[in-house]
Formats: sequence, C-alpha cells, structure tokens
Amino acid sequence: MNNDAYGVDFDSFSNSDLTKEVSHYLSQLSTATSNKMSLIKMQVIKVDENDNNYKRMRSCFNHGDIEEADRILAMLEESNHQALLDLQNEISDGPNASQIIGYLAEQLKKEKMETSSNAPRGRSPGLGNLRNRSASANRGPVNIDISKYDA
Repeated sequence: MNNDAYGVDFDSFSNSDLTKEVSHYLSQLSTATSNKMSLIKMQVIKVDENDNNYKRMRSCFNHGDIEEADRILAMLEESNHQALLDLQNEISDGPNASQIIGYLAEQLKKEKMETSSNAPRGRSPGLGNLRNRSASANRGPVNIDISKYDA
C-alpha cells in the first residue's frame, strides 16, 4: 500500500470520482511530465555519448590523428545540433505544465463553487434525500457518530 502523509491510497485511487474536465487535465499533465522525463533521459544518454567522444577526440589529438579527430568533431556538432532541435521542439510543441496546472486549478475552483452553491444551507439533509442518492454517489463507508443520540 502506498500511503502519503494525508492517508490517501494512490494505488486504489479511481478517476471515476473526478469530472471529465479534471480527468482530462490530469491526463494532460501526466503526458507532459512523461514526455519531459523521456527527453531528459534521452539528453543524459547523449551527453554521456558526447563525453566519451570528446575523450576519444582528445586521444586522437594526442596521437596526431587529426582526420579521426575531425570526424569525431563533426559527429559531436551533429549531436549537439540534434539535441538543440529536440529541446526547441519540446519547448514549442509540448504542453506547458504550468499552464495545465493553472487550468486544473481553475476547474477545481469552479467545481468547488458549483458544489457549494448547490449544497443546502442551514439544515442537514433528511433521510428522504439520502434514499434518493444513486449507488454511484455512495462509494465508500459512511462514518456516523451515533454517540450524541445515546440517552
């Protein structure tokens, strides 16, 4: 089980309790995060390859093999150019995570306002209202403190 400080079990978390809009923004955020992580991993691999190529190029210079050093330099230039293009494409094409978080926050505020404006004020719901609730709205155990009814 994967519990955090708030007692939420994320392994059993169900998106069925979320609105379509919130689920959409969370999905977008997850995709954007995955894409960014994949790009970072790819860049780490390229940097490691380039580091090895720089070492090989230095060895070529030390041994006087200028042609091989020139060939390695051309590979490094191409690799750096491709890395730059990949990063520029991600910046221009990929969804902006902070923008998605902003949309998600606005949607959650909107839903909270709608929920609070639809809630009855000043009185508790009667048993009739509880009987009319659908099974899908009653997803978890209900904890009722009956100690105040003991006489």
